[in-house]
Amino acid sequence: MNINFVSFLHPERFSGGGELDNRMIIDKGRQLGNDIRIGARVTHKYWSRLMAPVMKLHTKPDLWILSDLFNVPEYKLSYKKKWLENIIQNEPYIHLDNAYVDICSNGALPCGGCKLKCTENCGYPLTEMIYDKSRLNVFLSPLHERIINGMFDNKYIDKSFVVRPLIDTDRFYKTGVERDIDYLYVGTISYYKGYGQLKDRFSQEKNFLFIGKNATGEPLFGKHIEHVENVRLIEYFNRSKNFVHLPEWNEPMGRTVIEAALCGCNIISNERVGACSFEFDISNPVNSKNAAKEFWNKIKSVV
Repeated sequence: MNINFVSFLHPERFSGGGELDNRMIIDKGRQLGNDIRIGARVTHKYWSRLMAPVMKLHTKPDLWILSDLFNVPEYKLSYKKKWLENIIQNEPYIHLDNAYVDICSNGALPCGGCKLKCTENCGYPLTEMIYDKSRLNVFLSPLHERIINGMFDNKYIDKSFVVRPLIDTDRFYKTGVERDIDYLYVGTISYYKGYGQLKDRFSQEKNFLFIGKNATGEPLFGKHIEHVENVRLIEYFNRSKNFVHLPEWNEPMGRTVIEAALCGCNIISNERVGACSFEFDISNPVNSKNAAKEFWNKIKSVV
């Protein structure tokens, strides 16, 4: 198939969790023989145009994949609204959610999916149309699917699909090294990501390591490494006894939780972590294998 993949951030130029998911889907799709072209921001300059000059989309694609269209909500869309509306109204497409950015202008959905708690001016005019006109709405976890479908009174539940964890199990596994870190947290360090709970429960622990950007505006307890390349995280996961993730707002999936579990960490989490809402053992690599291929098999069934 000839496919146009459109997202806010280019999956091959950015490395957030959503971009890593999209990259795995695109790579597998190309391996299966699809000609996938990407339209997305290609630099960290948020005022840049959507399309890279060297990247041209198919003029008559068999399918569009729209993913995280409104990511980085504080910046305007690079593509024109009418262009996007035309795709939604007239073209075959599926919608892929990696977060809540296409349903909530606050990005992380602080209302928890309860419309009565929505902040003023929350959401986007195109939101329901995106889910209504799509051939398939794809979510990262049962929790993720339940929350977003619930906001539409489950009108679109019949065309929902939960993809299994999009994790490379050849990169995250037990290595058998000594576990010399008692507690580990990986990701943006902020209060909505659960720093308050971490501080309340673990601030007296001397052997607590944070890896990620400190967005709290205050000094952290424990030790802190601001950045570790994703390919090196396996070292820290395998050295850690416990991986801790206690978000205040609902996490669509939480790929670091899966990665840590695959590396043998004991997981300390709460009911707001999508990764823990699967009904299978997330520490078993069998349950994450071939997830991207399964995604493409599902796409074939709806196109």
